[in-house]
Amino acid sequence: MSKYRDGAYQSRLNKRDDQRDEKPAPIPASELIDAKGLQCPEPVMMLHNAIRKAPPDGYVQLHATDPSTQRDVPQFCQFLEHQLIESSEDETTGIYSFLIKKQASKA
Repeated sequence: MSKYRDGAYQSRLNKRDDQRDEKPAPIPASELIDAKGLQCPEPVMMLHNAIRKAPPDGYVQLHATDPSTQRDVPQFCQFLEHQLIESSEDETTGIYSFLIKKQASKA
């Protein structure tokens, strides 16, 4: 084994269990919006209301089945300066999931 590999292996061994490379813990959402079965514009309207209620830097998660949310949610976030943290599609169920971080309050 090379010196580099030995060193890299040893550094991984020396890490405590709480320091090992693991996936980050999921971000807790302030609110989960279930908009499955609803059509445009209802999912985005529900998201807008939830974002208003969320604290600054709070998180809102949206689950929807309307394909237009793939276009509408990113545009909503960009227009209102919120951050789209995650966007995914479950192809087996047809559910689109979005995790949005509300912008910090402006002073």
